[in-house]
This record gives sequence, structure tokens and C-alpha cells, in this order.
Amino acid sequence: MIRQLTLALLLGVLSLTGWSMTSLDDSALSNVTGQALIQMSQITGTGTSGTTGTGSSGLTFYRLGFDGSIDLNANINQLRLGCGGINGAGGCDISIDQMSISGNGCANRALNCDAVMTNPYIELAIANNSTPTTRSLAGFRVSAQNMSGLLSFGQNGATANGINTFSGYMATTPISGTATTAATNLSGATDTTNNGSGQPLQFNVKVVTPTIFGNLTLGTALATSIPSQSEGIAIPSMQVPYSVLDSSGNPAGATVNGNRQTSTSVTAYASIPPVNLSNWGPGGAAYNLKTNLTNISGILPSTSYNQTSGSVSGLTTKITFNEGLGYIHNVQVNSPFYLSFQNQAIQWPGAAAADVAQRGWWMSFADPVNVGTLNPVNQIDITPTFPQMAAAFVNYYSPSNPLLISLSLGQAIGALFSQPIPVPVTATISAQLALTVTNMMLDSHQNVVPNCMGNYKFC
Repeated sequence: MIRQLTLALLLGVLSLTGWSMTSLDDSALSNVTGQALIQMSQITGTGTSGTTGTGSSGLTFYRLGFDGSIDLNANINQLRLGCGGINGAGGCDISIDQMSISGNGCANRALNCDAVMTNPYIELAIANNSTPTTRSLAGFRVSAQNMSGLLSFGQNGATANGINTFSGYMATTPISGTATTAATNLSGATDTTNNGSGQPLQFNVKVVTPTIFGNLTLGTALATSIPSQSEGIAIPSMQVPYSVLDSSGNPAGATVNGNRQTSTSVTAYASIPPVNLSNWGPGGAAYNLKTNLTNISGILPSTSYNQTSGSVSGLTTKITFNEGLGYIHNVQVNSPFYLSFQNQAIQWPGAAAADVAQRGWWMSFADPVNVGTLNPVNQIDITPTFPQMAAAFVNYYSPSNPLLISLSLGQAIGALFSQPIPVPVTATISAQLALTVTNMMLDSHQNVVPNCMGNYKFC
């Protein structure tokens, strides 16, 4: 009764005020503007794989869009799409644990901190659109013209977790960080322990002793280390900043592109800080190499200890990082985004040239995402580069450029009684050392900020 009375009063007010629909002529209509909340469009695909914008040739795309934005804060304990299915048993197209979606840079991630999806839409890809008898649905996608926010996966730790498998296209902004090398001992080309049996380290030497008439050459020879009797050269732990570069030397990132991906690979380059060869070993004794100098036996003993000092600089390294996606836990997004399913390879309208959605489920970020600074937690073992270091020494201290060892008369006499020969090294060796690193746990930059109320890490 109350609702009926209210409606009657409203109609009465409208009639008293003279509100009614009024016809408009063309001139009046031209002054009227507006924007539809729901928009529909049709796109005829004309492109081929590797092109951007028009969509795959032979397909017609129907889009139903919402002109607005959606704020989203969500936690998904397990996201599983395409398990078994079109791409075969034994895995999922997309498998992600503990996935959180929120805004980025908030003081309290779980409170009023939302990701924003601008102009979201649903799109269908139709094959043979003009032929009713063979018309079929080739794929569909849920998308947005832009998504801005933070995605996190799993929890940072020594074991890969979070992203188990990923099907889709995702490129990152340029990657950089700092790696820490482990202190080690170079006692041969491959030997890493005292009294080991690695390959010998070789370098050309020229031994002289000063006289009142000038330097007297005692001999030149190829010094060959004896790993089993050498204490080695101590190489300290070093901080090594690195950057990922493309083939032209420009800053670059990583790209994941394909079905059921579990890892990505990037190539980073770094300049190794000067290696100090004057470090002190166990018990306060200087590290020594025992070498064979048979070519100048009779003047100096055939084998002698060389007490090394100085430094080596100029070395660079090429590091191949093979990193499981389960070690990446934070991704900052500001990009067009879509999640799709298709029964054939499809280049969706507006997708990046390299983004050809493959059969099954597919997740795509058109613009590079930011994974932040990537600093490995564990120290990197550089002993695999020792053979390359040995080769660099051999090439640097060639017969035409031997390592000069200047001995006083007293030192020359002392060498006859097994006293260490001082070997000062100040070398700038332009050599690049190659190293491969796999599945490194990353530091606190990849720690996940909880997106749950209370003390829960995940909800």
C-alpha cells in the first residue's frame, strides 16, 4: 500500500511540473553528447603471427566491453587451468599457488589497496564467420585495456613455489642485481682444495736479479704449478653487480612465452672487481704456488714456492641465469592484460607481436612487468671458471710478455734453500669468464607482503 501511494505521489509531481518526453530536431540532437556504459564491436582479423593489432587472419572478433573500471583485491589459494585437457595429461597450462592480486605500494596491502582493471571486456574469436554451416568458436578471452597492481605468488624461500607452470606471454623490464661470489682457493686450473689434483696453472716467467751493472737475467721459462704440493692463491668473496643485456648491449629483461613454462633464462654481464692476490691463508701464512722451473734449473731449484702478491683486474663475466619461475614471487603490473582459452593458435587484437596465444589456457601481459631487483641470497661458486682463468694467464703472460720476477741476490740464494720466491702480480687481463647459475633463491626484494587480515600469511 505504501509503495503504491509513493508511486502515485511521484506521478502527480511529474505531471504538475510538466516533465515529459520532448521531441528534438536535428539541430538540437547535434548538441547532445553521451557515452554508453556497455560497448560492442566487431573486428575482422587480417594479420599474421608476429604482427600487432589486427588479430589473426580468417577470424572475426566480437567484443563486449564495459566502459569503466573494476577495483580488485583477491586471494586465490590454487589457480589451476587446463590440467590434462588439450595439451595432454601430466600437467596444467597454468598452475599457481597462493596468488594475491592487489594495489601496489600500499602501507596495508589488505586494506583499501586494490588493483585496477580499466575498461574490461569479453571477446570471442569466431572462425568461418560468414558461413553459418561451418561457423565455430575458436577461442574466448577475458581482458582489460589496462591492469595496474601487484601480483604475488607463494612465499620466498629456498624451494621453488608459487608459479608451478605458466602458459602465456610475459616480458620483464630490464633486470639487474648484485651477486656475491664465494671465497675460494685457486691452487690449479680446476683444483679447489689443498693437496688436490687439479690441472696445473701455467704462465711464462722471466727471473732477473739486480747487479751494479743492471739486471742479470737468471732465466725464462714456463712456470707450471704443482697442484698436489701448492697451497694455492686465495680468492676472496666479492660483490659483483650485474645487468642483463641484449645482443646489442642494451639493458634487457627476461621473456616467458609458451605452453607450460617452468623457468626462464637470461644472460647477464658483470665486471669482476680487482682480485686481491695478497690474502693470508690458514695460520697466517701467505698462500703459495709450488711451480716447476726445470728450464732454469742449475740457477734456481727445479721446483720452488712462489709467494704471490698484488692483484688482477680487468676480468669480466658472462653469467647465464637459469631461474625457475617458482623463485619469482612479486610482479608489478601496469599493462594490457588478458586470460584466454583457444583451440588453435590465435593472435588476439592488440597483442604484442611475439604474443601468439597457443592452444589451451593462456595468460598475457602486453607491456613489460617489473620484477624488481634480483639479488641471489646464496654465494656463487666460481670454481668452474678456474680453467678459463688459467687460459687467461697463459694468454696474458706469453713468451713475449713474461711475468717479471726480480730477485735480490739474497732472495736468489734463499730460493736455493726452499725459501719462497716473491712474485708480485699487477695485471690487467681483458678476458671474459663464462658461468652458469641455476635456481638461485633471491633476497628480500622477493618477500611476499601478506594480503590477509590478522596474522595469516595467506588466506
